[in-house]
Amino acid sequence: MRKKSKNYMVPQTNNALAPLNREQRDAILGLMLGDGHLETQTGGNSYRLLVEGSLKHKPYIDHLYAIFEAFVTTPPREIVKSKGVNYGFKTLVHPGFRFYAKKFYKIDDAGRNIKGIPKDIHKFLNDRVLAYWYQDDGAKKGAGRSGKRIHTEGFTQADVRLLAAVLTEYGIKTTVNRQGHRINRTTGPNSTPPLATGQGGQEADPNYYILNITAEGDRALTPRILPYVIEHFYYKYNFLLLCFFSASTKKRGCVETRF
Repeated sequence: MRKKSKNYMVPQTNNALAPLNREQRDAILGLMLGDGHLETQTGGNSYRLLVEGSLKHKPYIDHLYAIFEAFVTTPPREIVKSKGVNYGFKTLVHPGFRFYAKKFYKIDDAGRNIKGIPKDIHKFLNDRVLAYWYQDDGAKKGAGRSGKRIHTEGFTQADVRLLAAVLTEYGIKTTVNRQGHRINRTTGPNSTPPLATGQGGQEADPNYYILNITAEGDRALTPRILPYVIEHFYYKYNFLLLCFFSASTKKRGCVETRF
């Protein structure tokens, strides 16, 4: 029987923790572009990573736990919420997280922590970062429609346009679309954490902006990120994977078949 908890029991910082490796750094960047959440209880001097989302995305959260397991003392567990059950974990405080918090969180005139896109985000993008971003916030379009979308509702129009420009430079064509009533971006490191499947605990905003990846952009994006996407999220693609095992090479291969 799985344990359920309303609270986390999280140890304090451990100065002996190993530095973040490349995979961990890429995962954090992708999560922060999506619904990632770095939490501070020291006024911004130190941070820990919080990963929490719908229980239906347990395979993804378990995957992230495997990446950060060296920094976690309590395995992922169910968290009872008023509207259902989530699933997640918290890491120890790690000195390497502070760099990303300072990049993505700014304090506005009202003293609120606002999540935004770093002006130099282009320096940090790579295929694996894009894969974690897409797994966190990406979606395929409706039946019969080509391309993808990335839900960037939590960011300002300027931030979304910056992301669009960076993706274009990366060879992925996008458009910025204004949508109707949804949420703003006031989630910060001291606030209620957002879910892995959509940001929560935020105020309403009359306009929000999402990134639409064109069909041409999708053809550039998918081959780059697919090696890093876990099987749980294959439903976010308009294709079938026909996989095989080669007896001669002893390797597994997959062929993409679109529909």
